[in-house]
Amino acid sequence: MFNKFCDDYITNGITFKDEDKEILNEWYQKYKNMSREYALPIIMTYEESCKYSDYINQYDRFPVGKMIPIWEGYNMSSFIGYYYDGPLQGMIFYGNHEEVDISPKFTSLKDFYDYCSGIFEIGLSFDEDKGYEENEEYFESVSDFFEYKIWENVIDNNGRKLSDEEVEINYEIAQKLIKIWKTKEYPNSEIGDVLYEQLGFCITKIIPDKYVDSLIPYLNLEEDEYVLGKMCNKIAKVKCVKALDAVKILAKADGKEIFIGGYTSGEITKRTLKVLNACVVYMLGVMN
Repeated sequence: MFNKFCDDYITNGITFKDEDKEILNEWYQKYKNMSREYALPIIMTYEESCKYSDYINQYDRFPVGKMIPIWEGYNMSSFIGYYYDGPLQGMIFYGNHEEVDISPKFTSLKDFYDYCSGIFEIGLSFDEDKGYEENEEYFESVSDFFEYKIWENVIDNNGRKLSDEEVEINYEIAQKLIKIWKTKEYPNSEIGDVLYEQLGFCITKIIPDKYVDSLIPYLNLEEDEYVLGKMCNKIAKVKCVKALDAVKILAKADGKEIFIGGYTSGEITKRTLKVLNACVVYMLGVMN
């Protein structure tokens, strides 16, 4: 009944998973007339999404797959997109001009829809009758709420724990991406460096916590410093003590031979070391 939204995309070569078509059509019908408040992700028609084509075209050679912006941050220079082919098909990423990271925020559209729907219900309960111009304090409260919840404090996968089957599928995807990452030839240009980094970000993000120790071989001084920053953060989050020796080597060179994550203070490696050392101390205490 309500297929036009997806049909416009499909006619132009975009491929959706069957279950995602239903979600997108429902999203559009439910929220197309929603009041446009600062930082809300607004769902776009295909024609509207084309205004980001110049930005997206730089990723034409991205070996992970093709993507399309479907939501934009209202009054923000940011958008949210959908991988429509390749290993990450059906996953959701955020496009932000300030810190580019197109790794998946959500591994399924349903998780993203559920996450946003809950925030919409809370946020739209603000008293709209107060009006922005008449009440600047009210405007700030709405703006801060949506920007924080939607853009700054995103709960990956809506906080849902992946099933055992999903964990194994994501591990297999990560292994495929690693193989591409290390064997693919990249353009000898700035965009080649960007593609390499972004693929490293995707691998780090998609690899399940259960298998995070498979990143250890790439924790070395020859690796890209921004990718290393993402990996160290993941190692700390999962508390992977097997990576302690590798992180110690990185930390010793951080701020001198290499600037991990782009920071000069060694902030990321120091934090990772602190977490891992605390885990070791705790484990030794338990054993004794």
